[in-house]
Amino acid sequence: MNHPDRSGRLGELCFLSPESGLNTEKQRSVFMHHVSGTNSQKTAGPLQSSVLLNQVRLCCVVVCSSVRQVAVLGLYLSVLFSLYLVPLGMYSPCIKEAGTLGPAPTLIGHRGAPMLAPENTVMSFEKAVEAGGEGLETDVTISYDGVPFLMHDATLKRTTNVAEVFPNRTHLDASMFSWAELQQLNAGDWFLLRDPFGTVSSLSEADCSQAQNQSVPSLAQFLEVAASSGRLVLFDLHKPPYGHPYICGCVCLNSCACVLWLPSEDRDLVWAVDPELQQTSGEKASIQELTDSHITSNFHLSPPLSLCSKYQSVNISTNLYVISQQWLYTLAWCAGAQSVTTNSIHILSNINKPLFLMVSRLNSSHDHPAVLNKVHITFLKRLPTLAKNCSSLNGHLRFEPKQINPPPLKNANKMYSLVQKTNKLTNKKHGL
Repeated sequence: MNHPDRSGRLGELCFLSPESGLNTEKQRSVFMHHVSGTNSQKTAGPLQSSVLLNQVRLCCVVVCSSVRQVAVLGLYLSVLFSLYLVPLGMYSPCIKEAGTLGPAPTLIGHRGAPMLAPENTVMSFEKAVEAGGEGLETDVTISYDGVPFLMHDATLKRTTNVAEVFPNRTHLDASMFSWAELQQLNAGDWFLLRDPFGTVSSLSEADCSQAQNQSVPSLAQFLEVAASSGRLVLFDLHKPPYGHPYICGCVCLNSCACVLWLPSEDRDLVWAVDPELQQTSGEKASIQELTDSHITSNFHLSPPLSLCSKYQSVNISTNLYVISQQWLYTLAWCAGAQSVTTNSIHILSNINKPLFLMVSRLNSSHDHPAVLNKVHITFLKRLPTLAKNCSSLNGHLRFEPKQINPPPLKNANKMYSLVQKTNKLTNKKHGL
């Protein structure tokens, strides 16, 4: 006996899980009775029951497989759509209007040229000057007997052999040593042994010998190097610990506009005594706070690049530190930073243009003549091919030689002759 609604019932039951409600023989019989649609059949045969159950399982597998495919496709399309939307929210300072790129940032040697010589030594600052640095940055502290000297760390352990000369005083602050004691230390051996930047192998024997004999320099020695080379100087003052005889002392400098004053303590007093010093700040502050403090340059570790243009609008220059990679230097350049403090002056000084720069449009046809010439030459070379491919078109095809407005081509006569030949070939092809 035929039951026209059997297939429909089977289709409805295909969405049921084979494991739910069909675990016993009695349940299978009831299920088969529903599928067969007859009231006379109380139980289903084992063979027929097995076939129909397999069909139901097959339907469930197909449906589940389709659902998975739809889910995977939906996930793929959503990811693809997101990738298309990502560029809309991206910002890069290297996407600029033509002609708006400013000059390259000034290079300031971070503790000299620490990739070529031991940091904060006379050799390091001389190497920075030789490599093209326009400024020198260092750290100043004061000895126990009142001599300002150069040292970045609070102790002498990392950059001197204090463990050999004064083994019981390695934990002391560097300012707790007298100048005579500091002169007994070697400030170069550690550089050759540890090779902090992996550059020692590239140094000459003379440079290695010079580095090995470096000592802790005084502030006066540092200023002599800067003055003889006409370089800007930037230094941070390290206050000695409590109990130091010069904790309330000061560092006296001759009035000079080439000195960038970074310490924030007693800034108003320093500016009142010597207004020629360039007041710089390494603190995050609003433009109003910076102008009120007579700040002319703001030093940042990692500021939003958009701040550079805001500072520049009120004549406050921006320095980014420490910038030693070429791609970071490119970003700083495009963002409008006026200077960068770097460990790699010898590398960055050789960069004459940004590594990547996207110009949004050409202001005139003469901005990039070489590129335009290449484009038009390529087009003219393809004219015969275009004529051949278009010969099957109904109607008439004609190339009209017109004057080329972009920059003149070196082989303009040959190009014009090529256009005329193409014209004749096309006219002959179509009987014109």
